[in-house]
Amino acid sequence: MFKGCFGKKKEYEYHTLCKSINDDCNICLDTYHAGQTIIILNCGHKYHKNCLKKWFQKKRTCPLCSTTIK
Repeated sequence: MFKGCFGKKKEYEYHTLCKSINDDCNICLDTYHAGQTIIILNCGHKYHKNCLKKWFQKKRTCPLCSTTIK
């Protein structure tokens, strides 16, 4: 888990990409481009921020490994 402000543990981290990376979001299947915000879950899987926000409206698990995200 990642430590957030005030020592609270978070289940994910936000990152804004400064350059494109050769990897795809497993929700929308689009590549990650510079300037996009991605979320890296504590299980290590990454997704576009907007894709994961929509996913979390239905389930609070990682789409790939089903780890529960609080």
